[in-house]
Amino acid sequence: MQTAQTLPERVRRRGLAVILAATFLSWGGFFVVVPLISVHFVDGLGWTAASVGLILAVRQFTQQGTSSLTGVLADRFGPKPLICIGLLIRIAGFLLLAWAGSYLMVMCSALLMAIGGGFFESPQAAATAALTTPEDRQRFFSLSAVVGGLGVSLGTQLGALLLGVNFAVVSLAGAAAFAIIFMCMLIFFPHISVSSGPDNAWQGLAKALKDRTFVRFNVTLMGYWFLWTQFSISLPLAATAIAGNTSAVAWMYAVNSGVTVLLGYFLPRMLEKRMASLPMLLIGIVLMGAGFYSIAFVDSLVLMLVSVFVISIGMVLTRPSQQTIVAGLANPNALGAFLGAASLSLAIGGGIGNYAGGAIYDMGQHTGMTWLPWVIFGTIGIATALLLTRMRGRLEHREQHLVRVARPEPAPHAQPVSQL
Repeated sequence: MQTAQTLPERVRRRGLAVILAATFLSWGGFFVVVPLISVHFVDGLGWTAASVGLILAVRQFTQQGTSSLTGVLADRFGPKPLICIGLLIRIAGFLLLAWAGSYLMVMCSALLMAIGGGFFESPQAAATAALTTPEDRQRFFSLSAVVGGLGVSLGTQLGALLLGVNFAVVSLAGAAAFAIIFMCMLIFFPHISVSSGPDNAWQGLAKALKDRTFVRFNVTLMGYWFLWTQFSISLPLAATAIAGNTSAVAWMYAVNSGVTVLLGYFLPRMLEKRMASLPMLLIGIVLMGAGFYSIAFVDSLVLMLVSVFVISIGMVLTRPSQQTIVAGLANPNALGAFLGAASLSLAIGGGIGNYAGGAIYDMGQHTGMTWLPWVIFGTIGIATALLLTRMRGRLEHREQHLVRVARPEPAPHAQPVSQL
């Protein structure tokens, strides 16, 4: 098993190209199905938003909890076998969802999807960090966000179209997307090592959990993930309620995807010349908080889409900067373990966000205070940004130090990632 630094340049570039293709198909396949779970079961079958939110919360927590373990295993066995196993498990989850007729079956399908995602998420993140250089990493993450945005755009539009036929067809479309990823990974992705040191894999996880700066950053980031998950639960429900039909969900994701595709690469690249990753992250989270605040005052789909536009600009700035900071803080001797431990932030923050987001949305509907959820969500965003601001000096010092330590020797005739 070769390290990423010893791979021939064409193999390294091929590996990154496969990751981009997998990103497009995984986001597309995921968003064909998951946003419509809340719409189908709440508006279509009359389940409560909190009950569906619990399913999404369990899925989120299980996936990221599993990711913390598979990140450790990626240091030991390499990312490729774990990614392939995870894809097969997720396919099984979507197939079960296609014929799920009870709450228990939907929960079981969500658990399978989560375990599958947990097997490939951290290993793929570790592979990305290993195959990119510190100089090109944020650029690649920005490019990956654009590709993912294209997948989300096509996935949500296709899902909204197929929902008119049958929810089972929606689930089968998601399964098909992950089947294609499995074949691409199996055939074209190189079998590499993502750990550059001799550390025992479990010792790497222990190092990550004892790293105060790394842990404090990821604990604070739970507030960001709380907001991020509202695109799966409260925002689709609000769009449907305001517009009176499920096609509003497709419009909402079209705005989000359009911003990501048009600005997701160029805006972070323009700003990275003027500021470091952390200020970009802070600006993005503040914009997200402001966008959620504004939904409290909207009474039409057009105005809500303006709010979604503001939130989406914030997400364009937060995703690549957050990924760059986490990769920069990770110890290169235990890359998979550190990135796996970082996934616990999404596990807890996203899990709480899915369940609490649904419960808070229900509370606003039942009490007539429909503005309350958005004020709560906006406050969480601003509070998260303020807490991260207090860590600014320590984070920037650590990131710069570890980037210098982790910088590999350039491969002969290497081309920058931006030319992929």
